[in-house]
Amino acid sequence: MGSKVVRGAAILLVAGVAARVLGFFYRAYLARAIGAQGMGLVAMAYPLWGMALNLASMGIPVAVAKVVAERAALPERSLENVLRFAFAFVLAAGTLLAVALVFSAPFLTHRLLSDPRSLYPLLAAVPLVLVIPASLVLRGYFQGLQEMHPLAVATVLEQVVRIAGVVYLVRYFLPYGLAWGAVGAMVAVALGEVSGLVVLLVFYRLTPRPLRPPRERRDAFGPTAREVLSLGTPVTGTRIVGSFTEIADATIIPRRLEVAGFTRDAATAFYGNLSAMAMPLVYFPTVLTGALASALMPAISEAEAAHGMEAVRRRTQQALHLTFLVAFPAATLYVALGHELGQVIYGQRQVGAMLVPLSLAAPCLYLDNTLAAVLRGLGRPALPMRNGLVGSFVRLALIFALTGVVGSGASLVLFAFALDIAVTCALDTLSVWRLVRPRLAWGPSVGLPLAASALMALACRVGLGVLGSAARAAPPAVATAVAAGVAVYAAVVYLAGGLRAAAAS
Repeated sequence: MGSKVVRGAAILLVAGVAARVLGFFYRAYLARAIGAQGMGLVAMAYPLWGMALNLASMGIPVAVAKVVAERAALPERSLENVLRFAFAFVLAAGTLLAVALVFSAPFLTHRLLSDPRSLYPLLAAVPLVLVIPASLVLRGYFQGLQEMHPLAVATVLEQVVRIAGVVYLVRYFLPYGLAWGAVGAMVAVALGEVSGLVVLLVFYRLTPRPLRPPRERRDAFGPTAREVLSLGTPVTGTRIVGSFTEIADATIIPRRLEVAGFTRDAATAFYGNLSAMAMPLVYFPTVLTGALASALMPAISEAEAAHGMEAVRRRTQQALHLTFLVAFPAATLYVALGHELGQVIYGQRQVGAMLVPLSLAAPCLYLDNTLAAVLRGLGRPALPMRNGLVGSFVRLALIFALTGVVGSGASLVLFAFALDIAVTCALDTLSVWRLVRPRLAWGPSVGLPLAASALMALACRVGLGVLGSAARAAPPAVATAVAAGVAVYAAVVYLAGGLRAAAAS
């Protein structure tokens, strides 16, 4: 894999880790301030404004990244019309959808969701439907040029502003009620996104752009629009499917849990624990695999355009090897210390009880980041869309059919989420192997990280045991156990040559 790809992934990795760590401070403070019910209200509102966001962006940012990457490799192609069309589209669509969301919000929250208090955070999120698509277009532009510094700076600044905003705004709004505390959280998110957009605009103005071809050789606006839409539409399908399934989750899970014997407040709290606390913890390691995927997608497009399928195969092999080195230890950490992490981060062991079963499917989630990036880089975004749809259908069918059983609804919800992840990853794996046919060294790529992860789990539990049962829920004890496990894993992988194998893939 080219050094520019590795450098870009490293920049996004550092920024992503910093942003995720800051994000945990944000979530930890918010969970303690508004509790599981307040987090549930935020989580219920998210799929509705998330749907409007996906319709406003229409997959344009992903298409911008691919088209810019291809045109940057061909100097006779112009980049100007790509951005012009992308900005015009997302701003027009965002305005229409923001207005529609304001007028439909009362109906949606009272008829669709089980807790009408979600109306307030939903209305507070409306400005995000305008801000985020514009920011994503610029992110796609810089990603296509493989210039990751602007993305890194914007990502970190967003989190800093968000944390500062949530500390002040939640404290200001919470005396007016739990729903207003959730409003404060959403306003803080909006302020963070605005700050990120401003940073990206500054970088765009200051960054030297590739020389444009003569006016008579520039690409016409119409063909550029068709090219961008043809690539973005399948991605939009994937995200709209995801939004529909999230809306279905927010609608079905609390209602089915009430059938299983939960009160409304308890069902809202369960949904908050799952969607706003446990799942973000499961997704935390995607800061590593996501950084790799962001750098990989344009690199795959460039390799296919300039060097052919053999170059694509080599880059895919190295990306998969690096993904396995991250996926297995991350999931193992949650299996070994899930209960303690839930208590330390959120002050709720219920989150840890959810985290342990979900972590069994986590390696599939992290692997799927890389697989989907390969498919999109090859111009086949419809494949991860289709595969994600199948997984989501399996999850929703299980939740609807089984979670009404008294006494077992909660555990069946967790099983359905884990099965969705596993099914989607299996289908994406088949798609990549059919198109690329990567040749993996299974011992260094899979066997080594699995063995090292087993030793890591042992080190984590031994570390906690040495500190004694009274200290197990204390942050220093959990941090020590995590550090011991990570040190053991890193030492085993290094001594066994896992990093050299990655470089040689």
